[in-house]
Amino acid sequence: MPQSIRPGERRVTITDVAKAANVSSATVSLALNGSPRISVETRQRVERCARALRYQPNHAAASLRTQVTRTIALAVPDIGNPVYIEIARTVQQIARQRAYHLHLISTESQPSEEVHALETLAQRSVDGLIMISLHGASALDASLREVAGPVVIIGHLQDVICDNVTVASAAGAALAIQHLWAVGCSALAFVNGPAGTWPSSEREKGVQNALRAADQTISPVLRAEEDFTTEGGHRAAQHLLAQGVCFDGLLCANDLMAIGAMRALRAHGLRIPEDVAVIGMDDIRECQFTTPPLSSVSLMAGERGRLAAQLLFDRLGGDSGTLPRQLTVSPVLMPRGSTTPRRTPAARDERGHL
Repeated sequence: MPQSIRPGERRVTITDVAKAANVSSATVSLALNGSPRISVETRQRVERCARALRYQPNHAAASLRTQVTRTIALAVPDIGNPVYIEIARTVQQIARQRAYHLHLISTESQPSEEVHALETLAQRSVDGLIMISLHGASALDASLREVAGPVVIIGHLQDVICDNVTVASAAGAALAIQHLWAVGCSALAFVNGPAGTWPSSEREKGVQNALRAADQTISPVLRAEEDFTTEGGHRAAQHLLAQGVCFDGLLCANDLMAIGAMRALRAHGLRIPEDVAVIGMDDIRECQFTTPPLSSVSLMAGERGRLAAQLLFDRLGGDSGTLPRQLTVSPVLMPRGSTTPRRTPAARDERGHL
C-alpha cells in the first residue's frame, strides 16, 4: 500500500493514483466514476490507492460527467509538417464555428506520447480528441478501449474501436506510378518513408499493386527509405544517384521528400522533367511554388480534417449510441510541370524493365 502524502506537501493528481494502482489515468477516471467497463477488483484497488494517497478531485473532476471545457485537442506527429498544418487549420475553423477552442499536441511520432495525449481526456482537460497516428493504433488499443471521452483517429485502425478517418493511400501511390508511365517514363525509382509506419506500408502496397497489374518490377537499387522530410528526400535521392543506375521517373512518398529530391537531382545536373519526372504525395501548397511546380497525389488533408471534426462534434453533441464509424477519402491526381509528357507511352522499354 502506498504511503499517504502529508497535507500541504503537494496536490495528489490522478496520475499519482494511476501509478500507485498500476493502471492508466483513464482507468482511474472510469473506476472512480463507477464505470461498468472496469472490473470490481480493479475498481477496489484504485479506490484503496486513492484513499491512501488522500486524493481529492478538483472541481472539474468532481463534475466529471457534466463538465464541458469547450476545448478539443488535436494530436499530430509533427507540428511543422504542412499536411498536419492544413488538417489543424480545418479543424480549428470548425471548432471556432462551434465556439470551441483547439489545443494542439505534438507527439513526435512516438506511441508513448500518443498515450499521454489520450490522458488529456482521462483528466478532462479537453472534451474530445482527434489524433493522427503514423503507426496505426495497434499500440493504442488498450488505451483506446478504456478512454473516458470521444476520440477520432486519422490514420489506419486494425480494428475499428473508435471513429476513424482514413485515406486510400495505396490507391494514391498506384495513381502516381500509372501517371509516370503515362507521361512516358520507363525506368522508375521509389523513395519511401521509414519502415514500420502506416503511410509507408500503404504506399509500398500501392506501388506493388501497380507493378503487378502491369507485370513490372523496380530494381532494388532504385529504392530508398528515409524520413518524411525535405532533408530525407534529399539524402534518398543522393543515395539513388550514387548507385549509378539511370532512372527517368521518381515517386516520393510525400511532397517534402520530393522537394528535397528535386534539389539533389538538379545538383547532379539533371533536368526536371526532361531527364527525370518527379511526383510526390499529399499535394501541399508548396507544390505550386517549386520549379517546376511539383506533380502530386492529393490525399485530401483538409477533407480528412473536416470529416474528423464532424465525427467528433457529432459525439460531443450526444450521438453516443452508434457503433464506431470509419470514413475513407479517395486520392486525387494533381499533375503539374514536374511530370510534363516528353515522349509517348509507346516509346517505353519493350523489355518491361523498370
